[in-house]
This record gives sequence, C-alpha cells and structure tokens, in this order.
Amino acid sequence: MKRTFGSLAIFGAFFALGFVYLMTMSASFQMLRDPAAIRDSYDFSNLREDALRIAMKERLLRDFTYGIHDQNLEISLSHFFIPGETGAKTSLCETYSRLQLHFEVHGVVVNGDAPSMDIEGPCITSAQSPSRLQSFLVPLGSLPNSGEDSDLELNNPQNAEQKLRISFKNMEANLPNQWILVSMLLKDKNGGFLNLKANEVRRHDPVLLEW
Repeated sequence: MKRTFGSLAIFGAFFALGFVYLMTMSASFQMLRDPAAIRDSYDFSNLREDALRIAMKERLLRDFTYGIHDQNLEISLSHFFIPGETGAKTSLCETYSRLQLHFEVHGVVVNGDAPSMDIEGPCITSAQSPSRLQSFLVPLGSLPNSGEDSDLELNNPQNAEQKLRISFKNMEANLPNQWILVSMLLKDKNGGFLNLKANEVRRHDPVLLEW
C-alpha cells in the first residue's frame, strides 16, 4: 500500500511538472504565432528565451510614440513585466536600468557615415500609467543650433532625477530635424543587454522623429 501511494505521489509530481511545462510552452507558442497576443499583453513573465525576446522587442517597437509639448521632445515607450533572475514576475526596469535609442538621418552621408543621434536615459516606470515607461523629455532649446559633434547631459524638465545623455556624431553644417530610429539597446545592471538591431527595427513601420 505504501509503495502504491509512493508511486502515485511520484506520478502526480511528474504530471504537475509536465502540465506546467506544457502551459508555458503553449503560451510561448501563442506569442510567437500571434502578434496580437503580444499587443494585448503587458505580462511576459511566463515566457523564456526566444519567445521572451521576441515579445519584448515587438512591444517596444509597436508602442513607440513621440510628440512635441512645450518645446520638449517627448519620447514614450511601453512598460511590461518579465521573469526576473529567480523566474518570478518583475518590472522591466528591475532588470534593465538604462535604455539607449539610436537615430540616423536618412539619405545623408558625412565622411562616409550617416549623421547619428543617441539618446540614453534611465528605465523608470511611469507614475501615471504602469503600462508605460516614464517619457524621455528632451528640451529642444538645449540642443546645439549648429550641426557639430557633441555630447550633452540634460535634465528632464519634469523630473530632475532623470538625466538624459545625448550624443551627436557625423553632423552636417546644421542640426537636422528629421531622424529615423535605427536601433535600441536595453542595458541591465550586470552588464548584459537586449539589443534591437537595425534589421529587426526595419521590419516595422519606420519610426520618424521630426521637430
């Protein structure tokens, strides 16, 4: 009787593990198969490896928005939940501390390379909406008037704790006012990163900044 009970217990444990694995794989497959499942979800904590990376990249690119408000360029991206180091549900910004956006000018070459602009800042969840990151606010009046290579550190006009680093390279005589998103980089606290490369960004509708 004890042996039968022990066998049933072992069988039950394996069955439970197998069920959890199948449910995780099913969710992962659904995300890979159906882009709408990514658009409608802000919780990717049940995903792993390729399925997780695909969902994160899709969400970041599809929810990228920008606008001009009070002479500030406002860039907004989506926030979502991912598995942390222990596999538990955690905020994107608990894992990735900084976000870098790389833009270039289309159809222009200076000394063999396109003019580029990098905007980097901390990953902070928005206090107004848990489904968004705190916007990057770039005071347009603080940008250089002439087109010259430069590195700037600017304060967010609405949050002094958020400092943005902006780098211009391969510039023309005048500062361009149209930029296309080329790549995106999320940096974690341990030196790792999630890289959205140029070929991945190109699969989506172009993200154009204009002011």
